[in-house]
Amino acid sequence: MYTIKGIKTHFGFRREGGGRVVYLFNGEVDYSATELLTDSLYTDENDDGEVDFSEYDPSVLDTEAAGELEDEVSMADLAEKLGSERPSVAEFFKKEIYAQNIPVIFVDLEQKLIREVSQDDIEKTISEHGDLNIFIREYDHLDDY
Repeated sequence: MYTIKGIKTHFGFRREGGGRVVYLFNGEVDYSATELLTDSLYTDENDDGEVDFSEYDPSVLDTEAAGELEDEVSMADLAEKLGSERPSVAEFFKKEIYAQNIPVIFVDLEQKLIREVSQDDIEKTISEHGDLNIFIREYDHLDDY
C-alpha cells in the first residue's frame, strides 16, 4: 500500500484544459499506484451515480523538443529524443511540462510513497533516481471517453 503525501485535489479534466499528469517511477510503472491515487482524488459522481472519471489509453503529450510522447517512456529514451543539441531532461520538464501546468507525480516504489514534484525539485529528483520511467496520463469526464 502506498502513502499519498500532499496531493489533495484531482488534476482536472481534459475537456476543461486540465487532466494531464506526468508520473515518474523509480522502477517499472506500477499501475496500481496511479489507480490508488486517482481513486482517492476523483470521487464526484455523475447523474447516474457513477464516479465521473475516465482515462485515455493511450495518453499522449505533444512536446516541441521531444515530439509526441505516448504512455510510457524511459528517462533514457527521453534523453535520446532530446539529443545533445536540446535541453537537458530537467530543463525539458521545466520548459515543456511545468510551463503547461502539468503536475509531475513521483511514485517511489521502494518507500511506497506518492508525492508531487515541484519545479524546484525536479532536477534533484532526476539526479537521485536517474533511471526513472515516465508514464503519461490524461483524465476526463466519464462521458467524454
